[in-house]
Amino acid sequence: MESQSLPPATAGGSPAEGAGAAAARPAGWFAPWRGVRGPLVVCVAYLVLWLALDAVASIYQSHQEVSLWYPPTGLTFALLLVFGLRYAPVLLLTDVLHKVLIKAPTLGLVSVGVRDVLTAVVYVGVSAALLHKVKIDPRLPTRRDVTWFITLACVAGPLLVAIGQVLQYNAAGMLHWGELPSDVAAFWAGSATCIGVIAPALLLASRRWPSLWRGRPALPQAGSCCRNGPSPAGTGRAVAAAGGCGISGLRRARRR
Repeated sequence: MESQSLPPATAGGSPAEGAGAAAARPAGWFAPWRGVRGPLVVCVAYLVLWLALDAVASIYQSHQEVSLWYPPTGLTFALLLVFGLRYAPVLLLTDVLHKVLIKAPTLGLVSVGVRDVLTAVVYVGVSAALLHKVKIDPRLPTRRDVTWFITLACVAGPLLVAIGQVLQYNAAGMLHWGELPSDVAAFWAGSATCIGVIAPALLLASRRWPSLWRGRPALPQAGSCCRNGPSPAGTGRAVAAAGGCGISGLRRARRR
């Protein structure tokens, strides 16, 4: 009787065990990337959108490096408030990409670094205050959340950045000291307007993906009554009023 040929067994186990180990091996190799893939996608998407918005904003410059309409700031606050402060380091890459892909640097490397760090520190600090100090819900379901967002994200944060950066540009000879107030107003208006319009729109849109807010309670349905705060439509109207504050500054800057 002829002997039947058996499939070669792998060392230390049966053929079935060997096949199972071979099938499981690639998953083991890629397992470390599972925790990195999501944040990497978020960072790449943020940088691509930031560069696109930055290129559009360069059209609306009143002076060199002073834009009357700057939507990347709204995208930055949406990133920090939705995905968390752990994404703060990616903010330091934005101006580097701006200088490489959009416009050559007009300041020295040290000055650029100081400006980037100042902007990142202010925006991350404002986001940290909103999330951990006054503890707003980034989905902006209540009037309290909207009020604090307007006060810190639309007014205080952009104003500090505008003052710091315009002072730096004046010291570098890029702007005139006599136009300091109007330059600060123009710089602030460009950022505040877009923060007050773009960031809330993205925050409200994020409500459609409850998986982004696993640590927070579910919000009432759109048709139900909310006792402690406005509906999404009411939130939109309040945020539009905040944007109008920036727009008024924008018009004053244009009339100068």
